[in-house]
Amino acid sequence: MATITNNSVKDMWNIEIVPVIASFDSTGHVRPLYVRLGEESLKVVSSWIEYGFVNSCTYHCDLLVGDAIRPLELTYYFTEKVWAVPKNTR
Repeated sequence: MATITNNSVKDMWNIEIVPVIASFDSTGHVRPLYVRLGEESLKVVSSWIEYGFVNSCTYHCDLLVGDAIRPLELTYYFTEKVWAVPKNTR
């Protein structure tokens, strides 16, 4: 019997898709500016990129939360054009 699988990022159990405001330039570079976690919009104050798999890259971000800086791993999936964070990031 054949098994049908779905390789969609949206079906992955260990990540949560989140809304992000990002800057895209004409050469294809992407930079996250704001990310929404729950009901809170947080400003990305700095980030660096780690290229891993062929269809994604992970941004290691510093977020401004009140008066504090908080780290966050934010992954962009090129094929599906979605942003995700590891589950239980909030």
